[in-house]
Amino acid sequence: MTETTADLTAYARLLPPPDELRRRLERLALLDLVLGGGRLPRFRFDARWNTTADGAPVAVGTFDSGGGDGYHAVFVGRSALLRVFDHESVMNRYDEVEVWPGLLDGLPGGLRPYLTDERLNLDPSFPVLTLALWWGEGTPGWQHGRLDPHAGLDPEITSWPLDLLEEWDLDGVYGALSYDHGDASGGLGIDEDAFDALVEDRPLTPALVRALNPRADLDVVAEGAARIGRPLSTDGRRP
Repeated sequence: MTETTADLTAYARLLPPPDELRRRLERLALLDLVLGGGRLPRFRFDARWNTTADGAPVAVGTFDSGGGDGYHAVFVGRSALLRVFDHESVMNRYDEVEVWPGLLDGLPGGLRPYLTDERLNLDPSFPVLTLALWWGEGTPGWQHGRLDPHAGLDPEITSWPLDLLEEWDLDGVYGALSYDHGDASGGLGIDEDAFDALVEDRPLTPALVRALNPRADLDVVAEGAARIGRPLSTDGRRP
């Protein structure tokens, strides 16, 4: 089925607003960090990634499939940019050194630096992405460009890397992370109560970390958790 700009508009309505999106990204990153002990997580979040010229914090959440696909979610003040890359999609125009025409139409100027930033992009000369959505300051809802046929090809919405963020079904989250880290507990399976505690934003304590991953290096977890914005507490109280 050919997907249209109207379909993209309908999809954009399914995504949570930036504040909730950020919370989901933080939780995914923290779970991935703890379960993997810091070893090559697929989900990352950096609450102190950068600052703007006027000192506003810039945070970035990342998913890397390990197969060349993924996303970056950039949070700049009250604005946000979601950029997705699916290397197998018809929307991938990397070999043609172009972005699918219309895909970035209307993107606010304040978010454009994050199209070619070398920490987010495969090439510093043009954006390498197959989907972009943005939430501008003072603009309700996720905005987007157009999906027009190009070079005799029909466009598509390459949203599958965002599935966990969109649906936020905890069984799905548990299943995805269990697939990656099912051996973290030494073959006993992931502690569901400890998993729920992290999802519910309870304080991150050494005991909670050990319940999820007995072999975790607490120093590594503490460093990564601080960067996510969920520092490790040693006394059980919320930092």
